[in-house]
Amino acid sequence: MDIDVFTKRTDEAIDKIKACRRREGMEEIFVPGERSNRRLQENQKRGIRIDDPTLAELNALCKEFKITFNLNPVGEPVIPGKPGRAV
Repeated sequence: MDIDVFTKRTDEAIDKIKACRRREGMEEIFVPGERSNRRLQENQKRGIRIDDPTLAELNALCKEFKITFNLNPVGEPVIPGKPGRAV
C-alpha cells in the first residue's frame, strides 16, 4: 500500500476513534503511544520531574562515587500536586 494512502487511512481511523462517545468523567480518548508522546514533549520542554528524596539520593550516590553532579533545575516552580522539581 502506498504510504500516503496508509497515512490517510490511519488518520481517518484515529479521527473516528477520538470522535466516539467518552465514558463519564473522561475528557479525551487516547490512541496507543499518544500519552507517552505528550509526556516526551512535555519533558523536553520543561524537564523531568524528580522528587526531592530521589534528587538527594542521586546527589549522595554521586558524592560516594566521586561523580560530578550537575543536574540543573529548570526555571519552572514546583507545582502543588507535582512534588519535586524539574531538571
